[in-house]
Amino acid sequence: MKIPKLRWILAGLLFFATAINYADRQALAVVSDRIRSQFGMTEIDYSRILAGFFLAYAIMYAGSGYVVDRLGTKRSFSLFIGVWSFASVMHAFASGVWTFGIARFVLGLGEPGNWPAATKAVSEWFAPKQRALGVGIFNAGSSVGSALAPPVVSWLTIEYGWQFAFIAVGVAGFVWLVLWLILYDSPHRSRFLKESEYREFKDEVLPPAESKPASAKRVDWGARCADARGDCAVPCANVY
Repeated sequence: MKIPKLRWILAGLLFFATAINYADRQALAVVSDRIRSQFGMTEIDYSRILAGFFLAYAIMYAGSGYVVDRLGTKRSFSLFIGVWSFASVMHAFASGVWTFGIARFVLGLGEPGNWPAATKAVSEWFAPKQRALGVGIFNAGSSVGSALAPPVVSWLTIEYGWQFAFIAVGVAGFVWLVLWLILYDSPHRSRFLKESEYREFKDEVLPPAESKPASAKRVDWGARCADARGDCAVPCANVY
């Protein structure tokens, strides 16, 4: 089965991944009062949990690009969103300050990979003239996720409890992961990409053959000398 306009569908997937990413991190700010009350967190406890998240985030922000280059776009993005979705669900099963802090730390390890992996996906599927648009599409998910997280998480918390809010966001990540594993592959390996779109993609990304510089013939200056007497076809000063 071929899917028309596949690159735009993948761009939409990247958009939703970024929205889920921001919803995950915003959930704590929405329900922090209930969590701090339930676990008896002090201001110092809460600040340490936040510091642990940002420490993990800083470590993996530097290292996630290396992971993407080593594993490739599909596997690395699957790893990152799998880790941060699992960490989101872990929040709901925390039994105290330490276990909640560990869940938050693991979330910080997974989330930074969204950006190098999404950028790599855009570079694989979009021609240079469209890559800024592709990056803009998935980056827009950060604003949408930040805007939707407070009302959605608040409603889920009121209706079902704060634990369910973290579980729901984590499950959304796992649903996205299934779609990603099914749909994503590099253009030359994708079984869903139409042949006409692949040819168009190749024409946009690869330079035409006539644009390559012509190779110059090598001149053997030594062969220009007529004989051992030094009678050359060109002045010897020009030869050497």
